[in-house]
Amino acid sequence: MKPSKKNAIQTSEPANWIHLDLKGAIPSAKDMICWMDELADSGYNGIVFEYEDRIDWQSWPRTFRAGYSNEEWSAIWKRCRERDLDIVPLIQTMGHLEWLLRHDRYAHFREGGLVDEICPSHPDIKQALISWIDEVIALHPGIRHIHLGGDEVWQLCGCGACRNRAAAHSAGKIGVYLEHMTPLLRHVIEKGVTPLIWADMFWPQDRQKFAAELPPETILVDWQYGWLGATEVNPGLVKTGRPVWAADAIRCAFDLTQTLSPLRQRAQNLDIWHRQVATGALAGVIHTTWSRSSSFRPLYGTFEGWLPLIRYAADGGQGAEQPLFAWIDRMDAALYGRGLLAEDEDVKPLRDALDEIGAASGNEFERRCCRWWDLALEYAALRNRVFGALAGCKALAVAETYTARDAHVLNMQRRGKAETLRQLLAWQERSSALWRTWAVSDGEEFFESRSGVLFDLLTR
Repeated sequence: MKPSKKNAIQTSEPANWIHLDLKGAIPSAKDMICWMDELADSGYNGIVFEYEDRIDWQSWPRTFRAGYSNEEWSAIWKRCRERDLDIVPLIQTMGHLEWLLRHDRYAHFREGGLVDEICPSHPDIKQALISWIDEVIALHPGIRHIHLGGDEVWQLCGCGACRNRAAAHSAGKIGVYLEHMTPLLRHVIEKGVTPLIWADMFWPQDRQKFAAELPPETILVDWQYGWLGATEVNPGLVKTGRPVWAADAIRCAFDLTQTLSPLRQRAQNLDIWHRQVATGALAGVIHTTWSRSSSFRPLYGTFEGWLPLIRYAADGGQGAEQPLFAWIDRMDAALYGRGLLAEDEDVKPLRDALDEIGAASGNEFERRCCRWWDLALEYAALRNRVFGALAGCKALAVAETYTARDAHVLNMQRRGKAETLRQLLAWQERSSALWRTWAVSDGEEFFESRSGVLFDLLTR
């Protein structure tokens, strides 16, 4: 185990934090502790835990979804402290509260009856959120930061009460946003903790000046996940005098008929922000690892599949020498380039390399990454066969309306379909067995959304 880098607050080094989104598949508590060592060894100096309903919140009874017990969380946080990793809890306090508002018992907090954000005009919501913030801080004694979310409040002022407030406010809708968020931020500051929020609600040019009304200690996190061209933090936000940090994405939205995202795009996004850090322009970067696009959308997969990018992000791009990183372009080509099949000759060297890297590695997560990449290649081949079979069947049906039915071709299609089904079921059996061995959560949902979908398409 390598010694971790010193805490960013202690040394004034840029905050180099990784965000772990726990709304998707999560590892066992034992593996999560091992992940803390992996992340510290990679060079991170803080962990942003986006908990959602993975903690049995006393502030929100009967919302807990299979996660970690309080004792397991205590062990995870203990390892963070042992490795000099800042612990940064992230809770949403306006938008992205689907996990809470989907429950009927909290339906009265919904904005306009929708389940993705709370109504800031509800008379009880402010105290409910303050009580929750107090619970979070009490669970994490000694924390220096807390992230209050605040992003993508798409339905802002969607109800009549909020619309009336916005109409009466000189700043309009953003004024209602500020009236909601500012007391929460001040409460955090009074507790001796520095708050962060996502900055996107202040992206529009006519809203940027209003960010200057936030408490001066508030850190604005300007998340930008694109991978083309130069990018820097929003200059209008910088002018407000509030600290502005950046956020990139190790993992974010991708084609969910696949089991792995395009890797080079993500590396290019990381590079953009690595260059900004190297100039000394940023006091902190948060490297996000989203596990779903939202609480209601399909799972992305296990953290292991993105291990090379996790290491690359941590080390300012210096992690490119790691064995698996050298293969990300080949993986992208095989999965997304031209529909290669996993048994094609030009994919075989890649699969062989993954076998060799995995066999030679002394790192468990690296071995798992090799296994998951190999399964991703095999799944892509099955996906392509299923889509090809469906298109072929449709084309044949069209041809029959103009010519005649060809019994020989129909028999060939049936045999090919049966063989694809057999391979698909075998893939699911191997993959789900591996998922269970690794003790990753939400396996049933993940495989229903991937191999289950293909099976349904092929058998309808």
